[in-house]
Amino acid sequence: MTPDEVLGPPRDGRRVVLSGDTAYAASVLAAARGAEVLVHEATFLDEEHERALETAHATALEAAELAREAGVGLLALTHLSNRYFGPEVAREARTIFPDTVVPKDFDVIDVPFAERGSPRLLKSGAAQRREERAPEAEVVQ
Repeated sequence: MTPDEVLGPPRDGRRVVLSGDTAYAASVLAAARGAEVLVHEATFLDEEHERALETAHATALEAAELAREAGVGLLALTHLSNRYFGPEVAREARTIFPDTVVPKDFDVIDVPFAERGSPRLLKSGAAQRREERAPEAEVVQ
């Protein structure tokens, strides 16, 4: 038996781009073009734009603009300043790029093949998966 007898036709893979800790960078834009998910830092909101420039960080709006320009499927914002809460950062970014999430610890981003839907945030997905894998505790009487 050969692979072509049991496998379907070749298909494109999925791409997730991690920007790291950076302000806007043309290299990130180039890497993110058409990616399913872009993970980008958003240390500041636009009200702190000048501070973001001074410290070479991005604002939520800058990350959203980059995601829109790159045509990504989902923008996941990370590395937030502790002066902000996730919902307010997501709200600002969504004014430019609606498909924005701010994951928390133990959240999972599901990146299915295109025919199975769009990337999506699964809240507490890692914890749920761990519970699903854990063997049931034995009851001792």
